[in-house]
Amino acid sequence: MKTFIFLLVVALVGGAYVAGYLPEHRRLVESRLELATAETQLAEAQARLRLYTLQSRLARMIESVRERNYGDAAKLSTELFDGLRAETSQTQDARAASELEAVLAIRDSVTMRLAVGDPSVLDALNGAMNRLRQLSEPLPAPAGAEPTAPAPPPAN
Repeated sequence: MKTFIFLLVVALVGGAYVAGYLPEHRRLVESRLELATAETQLAEAQARLRLYTLQSRLARMIESVRERNYGDAAKLSTELFDGLRAETSQTQDARAASELEAVLAIRDSVTMRLAVGDPSVLDALNGAMNRLRQLSEPLPAPAGAEPTAPAPPPAN
């Protein structure tokens, strides 16, 4: 009889442990999934922010050239191209890296034209701005793909 009671107590304690463990474990797994999703969204937002910062630098540079302030434009050029190089080495997106490399390729030409005060440098800068703007636009969904909507918040 004592063995039966002992086994019953052990079974009840074990059952209570499992009954408490399983819901908590499920919540832990869900929380980890939400954290991974949030981390991915944060990384994407940070990449967009860096891209928008590059666009802002380029816009200030274009404005300086329009005002024929080539000295300031040259200083901004250094900041812009250093930022482009850093972003190119950071990005995981092959398309973005390719576009950023294409913008980096005009560095020497832009630097030379700014040094001599050539206003035709605006054409190259506007082309670079168009490339950066294309990168900031979301990619179209593949044909036949369902549009993705944010997941609804979990019910508490």
